[in-house]
Amino acid sequence: PASDAPTMQARVTAGAPQPSTAPLRLLRENRFLTVEEEEAETAEQETREQRRRTLLNAAAIVGVLALIAGAVYFATRPPTADALYHKLVQGRVEGASLLEQESTLTQFVERYPDDPRIAEVRDLQEELAVTRFEKQLHVRANSLLQEETTSPLVREFLLANQLVERDPPTALRRWQAIVQLYGSKSEAALSVEDAKCLELTKQKIAHWQPSVVKAQAVELALLQERLADARRLAATDQPQARAILEGIITLYADRPWADALTSQARRALEDWQQASTDK
Repeated sequence: PASDAPTMQARVTAGAPQPSTAPLRLLRENRFLTVEEEEAETAEQETREQRRRTLLNAAAIVGVLALIAGAVYFATRPPTADALYHKLVQGRVEGASLLEQESTLTQFVERYPDDPRIAEVRDLQEELAVTRFEKQLHVRANSLLQEETTSPLVREFLLANQLVERDPPTALRRWQAIVQLYGSKSEAALSVEDAKCLELTKQKIAHWQPSVVKAQAVELALLQERLADARRLAATDQPQARAILEGIITLYADRPWADALTSQARRALEDWQQASTDK
């Protein structure tokens, strides 16, 4: 009978599992978990995430340490001969002084004594030593000229230096005389100070000679022009012509490079004087 048949609700209720006393929540795959199970799974996930972050942080730290180690290695690694030589060349191109390049010169000579370019670098080192020596001489010039123990070579060099600003040709001539006097002596026969001073004298000659020769050419051209003016004036204004010749002699009598023109001026004056006497 209909009244004895179980209702649909009753059948569903009879086939369903008995409820738990703990609250239920629906999770993936349509399966119900208790709150305790859910919390346990959440804790496990957090543990895995924390482990992943720890590993990532450790990997990052290892990477940074590797970069630092690499930087330290390359920073402390001795530079190659090519790198040092390139640095020297670049410095010379950019106008760096040898004093500024002293460390690079020293490193090259000490680390690569068998390099084919060592002679060139050693020449620069010697040039630097001479430059430093010149600075020392400049600071001590006055005292050295007064000291009896100062060598004749150094004394003459310092005296020539005192002339260079007001009379470069005379300074040049004195430097050349120093080389003529001492240049034929072997380095072994010279003191260390004299050898450096002789090398410095040669450098002074090389530096000043081109400008002195150029200036002398300009002055010689002017003197020749004034000498020609004096000769033209001789027939019409002999006092003015005489003044020109006397000026040439007074100003340039002690200049060896002007000897030819001062001699011509003297002969012209002597000729005029002789002509006046004959009259």
